[in-house]
Amino acid sequence: AGPVKDSPLIRRGFARGRQLLERQFLRCGIKPLKIDLTAILEEDFSRLTPSQREKAPVVSVDPLRVDFGEFPAGGEPLTRSFAIENKGKSDLLIHRLYTTDPGVSVAVDKTKVKKGQHATATVTVTPSGLPADILNAHLQLIANDPENPITLIRAVGVAK
Repeated sequence: AGPVKDSPLIRRGFARGRQLLERQFLRCGIKPLKIDLTAILEEDFSRLTPSQREKAPVVSVDPLRVDFGEFPAGGEPLTRSFAIENKGKSDLLIHRLYTTDPGVSVAVDKTKVKKGQHATATVTVTPSGLPADILNAHLQLIANDPENPITLIRAVGVAK
């Protein structure tokens, strides 16, 4: 099984749920509130045989800490890169690489990494979008590595 894809059925289900909640709030005289939800769905690797585990992809991230050092507050966006390598025997599938930290974005150049190959991820920091002078962003990589389905990467620095 691969990642859950967005679909019209999923969007209709969420929209219908939102409508029902809004209607219930209004009946009680409560103004509806916007609540952002995040869900992390992990693959179930419990049914893999020992042979399948031996042939599985193995994610390796270098570096796990992306250091932006000191940078001008309100300055131009800055970028740094890191490598996502597949040290396993099967294709590594990058399901998602993301951050929820304001002023920080991340992108990856490919989502399928063959054994012995790597993808390049690029982190962009927009100093004017940071909530504070200290950058301590958390990036999450979700992949099909049964031993490490979620890898955490930090982006750090100081706006001066």
